[in-house]
Amino acid sequence: MKMRKKMLVLIFCMGGFLPCKISGHDWLCSDSLFFSSLRLDMPGLENVRGGVEKKDYSSAKVFLLQYKRLADTGKWFKEPFVAGRVSNETDISADSVCMHYICDDINVKRPYVQGQVYMGEHFDWLFNPRKSSDPNYAIEWTHACVSRINFLNKLVVAYQKTGNEKYLKKWIWFMYDFAKDNPLSVKPVWRSLDTAIRIRTWLNAYLTFRNSVLFTAEDNVLYLKLIYEHAEHLKNTLLKDAARTGNHVTTECAALYTIGCVFQEFEKSEEWRVIAIGRYMNEIKRVVPPDGLQAELSPSYHYGVVATYKQLYDIAKINDIRLPEAFTSRLLDMYRAPVLLMDQWGDHVRTNDSSLKNIKEISKEGLKIGYDPVLAWIVSDGEEGEELPATTYLNHAGFYMMRSGWKDNGMFLFFRGGPQGIGHAEQEKLQIVLKAWGKNLLFDPGKYPYDQSDWRRFSINTPSHNTIIVDGKWQYRKKVIPEIYSPVDNFFCTTPLFDYVSSSYTDGYVTNVYNPKKSYQPQMWLDDRDTTVTHIRNVLYLKPYYALIIDQLEGNGEHVFDAHFHLDAPAAILNPDGHSVHSERNDSIQIGIYAIDKENLQTEIIQGQKNPLLGWYPIEHRPIPTVRFRKKQEVPAAFSTFLYPYKNKKPRFDTENIDISSERLIWGRRIFTDEEIAEVVLDKKNNQSVFGYQSALVGDVSVNAKGIVIRQSQVYVNSVNVGIWGASDYHDKIFAFHFSSPADVVLQQTGDSIIVLNAGKEEFGIIIRKPFPKEFVIKPGEWIRISEKKEEKTVQPLMFPLFNERK
Repeated sequence: MKMRKKMLVLIFCMGGFLPCKISGHDWLCSDSLFFSSLRLDMPGLENVRGGVEKKDYSSAKVFLLQYKRLADTGKWFKEPFVAGRVSNETDISADSVCMHYICDDINVKRPYVQGQVYMGEHFDWLFNPRKSSDPNYAIEWTHACVSRINFLNKLVVAYQKTGNEKYLKKWIWFMYDFAKDNPLSVKPVWRSLDTAIRIRTWLNAYLTFRNSVLFTAEDNVLYLKLIYEHAEHLKNTLLKDAARTGNHVTTECAALYTIGCVFQEFEKSEEWRVIAIGRYMNEIKRVVPPDGLQAELSPSYHYGVVATYKQLYDIAKINDIRLPEAFTSRLLDMYRAPVLLMDQWGDHVRTNDSSLKNIKEISKEGLKIGYDPVLAWIVSDGEEGEELPATTYLNHAGFYMMRSGWKDNGMFLFFRGGPQGIGHAEQEKLQIVLKAWGKNLLFDPGKYPYDQSDWRRFSINTPSHNTIIVDGKWQYRKKVIPEIYSPVDNFFCTTPLFDYVSSSYTDGYVTNVYNPKKSYQPQMWLDDRDTTVTHIRNVLYLKPYYALIIDQLEGNGEHVFDAHFHLDAPAAILNPDGHSVHSERNDSIQIGIYAIDKENLQTEIIQGQKNPLLGWYPIEHRPIPTVRFRKKQEVPAAFSTFLYPYKNKKPRFDTENIDISSERLIWGRRIFTDEEIAEVVLDKKNNQSVFGYQSALVGDVSVNAKGIVIRQSQVYVNSVNVGIWGASDYHDKIFAFHFSSPADVVLQQTGDSIIVLNAGKEEFGIIIRKPFPKEFVIKPGEWIRISEKKEEKTVQPLMFPLFNERK
C-alpha cells in the first residue's frame, strides 16, 4: 500500500498529535483565531474570557473544557457519558477498528468490499482496496465507508459497554490523524454529504469521551476547531450554489443547523442556523410537491430526507428554538406519502434505487411531530385514525398503488406513470410490480451498490424493469428540475369493480453503452435518440384477482419491440401454446403470464444471460426467469398481457375476440377464468370513443366512453357488473343512460332494478331513457338503487368474493 506523504511537523500529545501548519486548515494551530470565534460574553465563559484577555490560552483551554463538561447549553440527543468503572474488557469489533480494520456495514447484501479491510499502519483515509480498473471499484467506499467515520461508533459502543480507556485513546488518535491527514484540499474526504453525515458520529463520540480524565483541554480544542471547520465548509457549500438541490442539500442543512444548536458558544452559531433553516424552507418548496413525496421519487431516499428534516425539528425542540409552522406541516405531509405507497404487508416498491424501510416504525416518528389520522392508522394497526382506500395514488409522482384490500392478504399492483425524479432516477417509466399473498411475483430490482460494474448499469435501466425497450434501445430521460411541480396528466379512475390508469412514454429510446470508468452510473448514452415511437400503457386491475396490461406502440417505421416481465422465481415454464408462461416458485404461490395479442409474437424465457445482462435479480446476482414478448413489425404494434396470480393448480384462462363496430382503434376481448366471465373493451389511446358490440352478458351494447368492463362472477351469478370510464352514454338490451358530463360509473344489474355508483370526483346528472324515463343527480362516492318507482341511497353490493375466498 502506498502511503501519501504527510507534510507537517508533529507534536506528540497524550496519545495523539497536535497538528501544526497544515495546508488547507492552518487556522487549526492558531489559538488566537480559535478563541476569537467564540462568544466569550456568554454566561459560563467568564473564566475563558479572562484567560484569553491575558493571552493565557493554556488556562483558557482548561476553563473551556470545564464549561463544556459542566455548563454547556447546547443539547444533543445523547447525554454526556461517565464511565462507571475502568475495565480491561474488550470488544472484538472495536478491537478491529483499533487495529485499523474496517468493513462495509452499509450494503449488507452486496458490500463494496467483502470482509475486513486493513487501512494501513498509519490509516490511509484514501485507501481503496479495489483498483480503479476493477468493475466492482466504487469511490463510494471512500465516501460512505471511510469518510463518514461510522466505524468510530464501534469505539463509542465499546467504551460505553466496558469503560476500557483504550477505546477513548484510539478515538483521540483518530481525531488527530483525521486533522493531520485531511485538509480541505482532500476532496474525497470533504465531500459535503459525507461531511454532514459524520457530524452525528463526531457528536456521539464527543459526548461519550469528553468527561474522561484522559480527554485533555488540548483534545477538546482540537475537536471544537474541527467542528468549526465542518460548519464553515457546509455553510460555504450551501452558499456557493443556490440552485443545487436534492438529498445532499437537506443533509448538509441538518448538520449545519445541528452544529449551530449544539455549539452555541461559537459567534457564528446563529448565522449557521439562519442559513440552514432558510435553505431548508426553500428546499421544501422546491423539492416536496403537494403529494408529499420528495422529488427524487425514491421511497427510501425520501425517508433519508425526512430523517434530516426530523433531525432538524428534534434538535431545535430540545434546544428550545422555534421553527416556522410551515416546516412542521410539510414534514407531516412527507411522513404520510410513503404510507400511501406501501402494500398490505408494510413494504414499498423499490423504485428509483430504493431499499427496504420499516414504514410503520418510521411513521411513529411522524406522530411525535403532531397528530395525523393516516399515520395513526398505520401505527395502530387500524385501531385508530383514518383507513386509506384500497387504491391510493400520488398525483405528482405518478405512482399508483392498487390493492385487493388492506386486510385482505391478496394482491398488490404498482404502476409508475410519472416523471423521472431529480436524483437516483432510473429509466423505468410505465413499469409494473405485482405481489400476491405477500410474495414478490413481478419485481423491481431496487438499490444496487454504487460501483462501476455492468450490474449497476443493468439494475438502474429499462431492461431490468417490467416495461418495453425498442430496437435494443432503452428509455432515456435527462434529469429536469421543474420550477413548479404539476400533477401528472394521466387518466386514472378507481372503483370497487376495477382500477384503470393510462400513461405514455414519449421521450425516445437511446443506445446505452457500458462505461467501466464512471462511478454511480457506469454508462454512456450514444447520440442516436429515436423519438419515432411512443409507448402507451393501459393498466386495468380487475379487482380483486388479476390485471390486464394493454400496450400500444405508435409512431412510424419498422422496429423490434421487447416487453419484459421479471419473475421472482427460480424457474418458469413456457406452455405448449407458446405464448403463456407459469412461474415455478418453491412455494405454492405462482403467477401465470398470458399473451393475448399473439399475432407476430415470439415468446422466450431468458434466465442468467450475461451478454447482455438479462434474467437476473441484480443485487443477489441470482438468475431468474425473464419473460420476453417480442414483435418485429411496422408500427402500430400492440401487446396485451394478462397477469394471473394463483396458488397450486394452474387456473383456467381463455379468451375470444369481440367483434366491435367503431371508427377508432378499439381493443376488445372476452375472458374466461375460474372466477368469472369478463368482457373488456377500450380505446387503446385512451380517447373517448363511440363503439358497440354484442355482449354475451347484457346483449347489444353501445357506449360513448373511453372503456368498459362487464363482469359476471361464478359465485354471484344472478347479477352482472358493468364498469365504464370517461362515459357519456351507455345502453344495453335493458338499460340506457346519458351522463351530463364524462363519468366513471359502476352499474350492477339485478332483475328490473339497477344500482349505480358515481366513482368519480364530481357530481353529475343521469338521464335514464329505458326501461323507464327518469332524471336525477348523483354525488361522488354515492351508491343509488334505481327502479321505476323510486331511487334510494344504498350500500355497495356484493360483486366478487375476496381474493382469499375464491374457489
